[in-house]
Amino acid sequence: MVARQDLRAKEAIEVAGCLSVQMSFLRAHASVPLARALIRGVVGAWKFDRPLVQDIELVASELCTNAVLHGAASCLGCFDVRLAPQPRGLRIEVTDAGPGPVDRPAPSALAENGRGLLLVSRMCESWGVDATSDGTVVWAELRTDAA
Repeated sequence: MVARQDLRAKEAIEVAGCLSVQMSFLRAHASVPLARALIRGVVGAWKFDRPLVQDIELVASELCTNAVLHGAASCLGCFDVRLAPQPRGLRIEVTDAGPGPVDRPAPSALAENGRGLLLVSRMCESWGVDATSDGTVVWAELRTDAA
């Protein structure tokens, strides 16, 4: 399933019974809140607990923001988000056409940004970055005993 910006959220969240959902977004700042809203709808349809839904939204928002700020757009100008339920949680993958992680200095104490992946690492059971032949996949797995 590919959700483009012109699809309505209602059409994109009819996912009961899906093994995973993949959505493509334009690599633009305006895509981050759209991605977050569609992700909220999808994981809500999968009946995840509200606290986990909020964590999923935040982690996905951080990964999408990084794809917009630091990634590279595919030939279509997009980045992809894939959601895959796990036996005890959810795996989020954000793929862009960029070459992979770049060592960035730690943010200063007064910096207003630069802590997104630190937040992801604290909220998730595991996360990582995988290089592919088409770009980079940043993934995160959130867990709950209730899932």
